[in-house]
Amino acid sequence: MNKLLAIFLIISISLWSCSDDENETNNENTENNTVENTQNNNTEPSKTETQQVKINEDFKVFLDKFNTTNLPYKLDPESDDVSAKIPLDLQVKYLAKAEDLEKADFEEMAEYTDFFFVSNPFKTEQYSAIIYARFEMGSTYYFLCTYDNDGKLISNIDFAAYEIIGAGPQAGQEYNTKGEIDTEHKVTVIAYEETTNYQIKDNGDIVKE
Repeated sequence: MNKLLAIFLIISISLWSCSDDENETNNENTENNTVENTQNNNTEPSKTETQQVKINEDFKVFLDKFNTTNLPYKLDPESDDVSAKIPLDLQVKYLAKAEDLEKADFEEMAEYTDFFFVSNPFKTEQYSAIIYARFEMGSTYYFLCTYDNDGKLISNIDFAAYEIIGAGPQAGQEYNTKGEIDTEHKVTVIAYEETTNYQIKDNGDIVKE
């Protein structure tokens, strides 16, 4: 009887020892997995983070004056109207290079010429495309410009026009030029006698094709 009791005690001690070893192994594995997961969470960048494009504050105020539209974009001077006037200080600051004028020129032209905000068809991380209008002597001319995020002019072209001939054999005749921009940033200028194509590049340059 004593021998059976001794054998039973030995078996019980052995089973208890094995159980402890297994628990310690499981605990170690759990701790290792926890540490590894914590390290992965700390080192992997968040997929929801997005980089914000920084635009010069003064230029953003100017840009926000334009009506935001979507591509494809079409402008028909006979059916589309201009919006608010562009103040003289903003004409000088943002339109001078496109118009090839100085401040004194804008001041002199103010009696018979007005500039208007029209639209902001699209913008990218590198540049913004805007369309403004110049009204003078009964005619309205529309211009497509691209600006970098600091508000510096990159490129500009004649985009559309409603023109009345004021003198000469063609006096009183009207000419209508339409402009279009597709989703691939291809520009089409459709005049009475010809059509001209452009491509707006990734850096904002408007290149004739």
